[in-house]
Amino acid sequence: MANSLYRTWLMGSFLLCAITLGTPYAHAQQSEGVEIKPAIIQERVDPGGTYTYSVRVKNVAETEKLFYITAADIKGTDEGGQPIFAAEGETTAYDLSAWVTFPRQSVDLKPGEEITMAFTVKVPADASPGSHFGSVLLSSEPPKLDQVGAGVGFKVGNIITLRISGEVTEEMRLREFSTEKLVYDAPPVSFNVKVENLGNALLRPNGIIQITDMFGKEVGAVSVNETAAAVFPGSDRIYTAAWE
Repeated sequence: MANSLYRTWLMGSFLLCAITLGTPYAHAQQSEGVEIKPAIIQERVDPGGTYTYSVRVKNVAETEKLFYITAADIKGTDEGGQPIFAAEGETTAYDLSAWVTFPRQSVDLKPGEEITMAFTVKVPADASPGSHFGSVLLSSEPPKLDQVGAGVGFKVGNIITLRISGEVTEEMRLREFSTEKLVYDAPPVSFNVKVENLGNALLRPNGIIQITDMFGKEVGAVSVNETAAAVFPGSDRIYTAAWE
């Protein structure tokens, strides 16, 4: 009906599916002449296990470059889902960097040269269950110089998510469901869905918003989080879905 009023309450159900360790939706990161991929490494591991992974590193600058290799912890994400790195010496509930060892501390690459770089992750026997987060970083400055802020350089890294087996808690809560107005006479409508991760593992909620008119007739449906963006443990995230 052309003149029907569409109300923005949730007449159906918003289905939350805890999807962990699925296909990552990310692009290789590139900054000032260096590229590292894959952008995301996600694995299930056991306490006490030793695992070997690798990344492809490419110098896309026009000059030869020396890159320093380090590992860092990720302590959370910002509102846009971008990782927040822990400071040097800062501990979190999701530490990972101390488990990582590299066969070398730096790599010298000619213009356009690409290599495969392997590294080892040794998971402690007493590692806490759930997700742990870290990153392999390539820096244009030596680590000590970078820490004191004496150099001007850049860092490029990927994201490592290891899910430790054991008593993993997967629990989410729908904290908010809203739009700018209560009543609409026609699309477009933008829905805001805030989801809180109450567990200890990285979760990727997704679902469907079913839209009905004032008579209860379904007039549309929109998907939420089709890109499988994740919610960090102990935090919340707002997903936006548009009905056109």
